[in-house]
Amino acid sequence: ITSSSDGLVWTSPSQIGNQSSKQGPTAVVFGNKLYVIYVANEDANRLFYTFSSDGVAWSGSRSLVDTYGQDQATKAGPGAAVHEGKIVVMYTSNLSTTNQLLTTYSTDGTSWNYPLNVGNQSAKLAPALASFKGNLYGLYVSNDDSNKFLIARSDDGIIWAPSYSVGNHSTRTSPAIAASADSLHVAFIANDSSN
Repeated sequence: ITSSSDGLVWTSPSQIGNQSSKQGPTAVVFGNKLYVIYVANEDANRLFYTFSSDGVAWSGSRSLVDTYGQDQATKAGPGAAVHEGKIVVMYTSNLSTTNQLLTTYSTDGTSWNYPLNVGNQSAKLAPALASFKGNLYGLYVSNDDSNKFLIARSDDGIIWAPSYSVGNHSTRTSPAIAASADSLHVAFIANDSSN
């Protein structure tokens, strides 16, 4: 991890404990702590998280376990955002046949809810999340040959409205989403040779 107090000068990268990941991590600030959520570098693809109050000293890695004691796992990196007093994590199922899009959430940063389907949607790549004007937006690439990216919207991070296309855009990699004061922004690589 690297950090900056002004966005210009950055610290030298440092490893977060002994953690390693096979996919890109996601990070959120919740309860004055920085949380990093990632896919463990193992065959089971379990989701883990760690947190820090200063970005230097980190908690031990913790498996993201739901209320029924089940480890959550994904074959692509997770997306996360803080919304309405909870950390919401969106990810694709680890089942090879479905790529079902799922969410889980925590109101305290340690106890996680049972995973919920995002409107029977599936995704082929890692999703991204952003909280904007009272709603949570989940951005993901459709699980078909079109590679279109779609958005699911929720006011609570639990119940999701039907997904819709972001224009007629498509991409070969996971897109990114961010919110400013008055706009949602999506960054992506073009789905053609121009990249």
